[in-house]
Amino acid sequence: MSDSLKRLGRRVRHFRTEKGLSQEKVAELSGISSKYMSDLERGEANVSVQVLERVAVNVGASAIDLLDNEHEAERKLLVQEIVSFLETTSDDKVKTVYRIMKGVL
Repeated sequence: MSDSLKRLGRRVRHFRTEKGLSQEKVAELSGISSKYMSDLERGEANVSVQVLERVAVNVGASAIDLLDNEHEAERKLLVQEIVSFLETTSDDKVKTVYRIMKGVL
């Protein structure tokens, strides 16, 4: 399936898990099968606008929220900047950053 369907599936899963809902519960609330919900989250199902809107409401988002992948591009830029910073700094500072990150994550 297409990358856009996979991104949509990741967004649906993100909002669903943030809300603490199971796939089965969202499927039931949205009037779709559990299998379809699973396929949707894996990026293996084409979704109609009507189903997308119902799923969005039930995971506490809007259809636009589910389609927006701007955060992924921003994340990639941040990771690139972190890597660039680490490549140009001293070994001691890299170790310090590692310990801080390990403690936070």
